[in-house]
Amino acid sequence: MSLTLTLPGRWLVFPLGADDASARLKRVARELAGTHDRQAPMRARLHQQLLAAHEQAVAGSAEQLHLGLMLTDEVPMPAAITVYPSIAVATTQETTPASVMDAFVPLLLRSEHEPAGGSAQAGRDDRVFTRPGRSVLRRARVVFAEPPQPDVLSIDYWQTVPGGNHVQLVHVSMADAVATELLTTLFDEIVFASRYPEPGALAQQLRG
Repeated sequence: MSLTLTLPGRWLVFPLGADDASARLKRVARELAGTHDRQAPMRARLHQQLLAAHEQAVAGSAEQLHLGLMLTDEVPMPAAITVYPSIAVATTQETTPASVMDAFVPLLLRSEHEPAGGSAQAGRDDRVFTRPGRSVLRRARVVFAEPPQPDVLSIDYWQTVPGGNHVQLVHVSMADAVATELLTTLFDEIVFASRYPEPGALAQQLRG
């Protein structure tokens, strides 16, 4: 059951594990930062960020990697959206979105905090949204870096998959994000508008 994203502006669906990934990503960096000599440091930084996003997606056996190019003709969108395979929530056999999310959240928090000896507590900005047919846990944070590396807006969206006890991670990463609240709202709308195929459509596709 493949998730479909509707992305505003210009995005590149990047092939995961391509042998020439680094060269392709250099071309993307040139499109984003320009080709003038004075943009060389920015191109190099963008290339490293994009390459890191690709390597993380490959390491996590991701299903999709989308690289942002332009939000509008004049506004660049140097973001990466990675879609990972869904996973089963073993502590419940319920299939309603609320039940699946209620079972998943404690598992996620314990997996993050208890190995380090901490308590399983939600982050200040963690929030669960109820959407038609699904529940979505959003975990947004700014990852601060040492100069000259840029700070990164990082958002995890864990959403329930219709018809079962599974959740799926959609990860968003964007460096040099200034208007983080506006960007978070934009990515919220992208994830909320994402679609899984209808059961009938999937059955018809398999028969075809």
